[in-house]
Amino acid sequence: MRVMGLITKNVLERKEYSFIFFTDPPVEPSYSSLKFKDILPEFSSIELGDKPLYKHQLEAYESLMKGLNVLLKAGTGSGKTEAWMLYALNRIREDKRFRTIALYPTLALANDQIRRIEKYVGLVGGKSIQIDGVKKEEYVKKHGLSWLREASGSSNIVISNPAFLMHDLKKYLLRKTQGILASLYSKLDLIIIDELDFYDPRSLAFLMSVLQILSDISDVKPQVAVLTATLSNPEDMGDFLKKATGRDYRVVEGEAFRITNHYYIVLGKNMREVYNSVRRLWGEAVKARPELS
Repeated sequence: MRVMGLITKNVLERKEYSFIFFTDPPVEPSYSSLKFKDILPEFSSIELGDKPLYKHQLEAYESLMKGLNVLLKAGTGSGKTEAWMLYALNRIREDKRFRTIALYPTLALANDQIRRIEKYVGLVGGKSIQIDGVKKEEYVKKHGLSWLREASGSSNIVISNPAFLMHDLKKYLLRKTQGILASLYSKLDLIIIDELDFYDPRSLAFLMSVLQILSDISDVKPQVAVLTATLSNPEDMGDFLKKATGRDYRVVEGEAFRITNHYYIVLGKNMREVYNSVRRLWGEAVKARPELS
């Protein structure tokens, strides 16, 4: 970042642009005393295992371990996925019947998270599958519908989006054997709602109706973890989740952190010359009319 700042400064000066420069210093995240491998020994085999958890990751993990719903509010790149994954992986390690559904606005937006989820779940011998309308057609064409139902039902983590899920739920509610995820609905332990900031009010209402249905048809009221960067009234969401699932909730807020940022406000070309000309004219005016001084 320092090198890029110097390059920008040199280019502006060479092109004879006048500019104002200032810097926002970095804000360090708050770390806990625990490393990932301290919570999940299987993380020792990957680089992440030796890194300490952010405090908000540990707080979210501990809250989920207590059976609470969690609303995790933290910035982009703050490890929100790892916070709930630690909990899910611990549960999967203890019981291979543990089931999670992770909802993203679209799977295309979740490519990075999906890669990490698949990597992490493999550490504890679990299974994951991603499914939306496009993926469904690919699976059916390649393996057949029966295979897809079996694969979805035996996966510990199913990654999908609200649109596909509602379409599948409609089939399930009309006839329980028709839904692709039919075997998942009655034994759902954990629901993840990620990228909450992406939804407009109408889409959010749709999402909440999906969550309510999932909670109603599950034999055991699932836990819910909502991940967001900006949520002005998390308590409203928490109260809704409490009513839907019968579980209390915890709002966890990660401290904002950032790297050093360099800012350049470009004034224009030869502004120094303009500035000097104005000062010279003002000086001449003062000499001619001393009362201006």
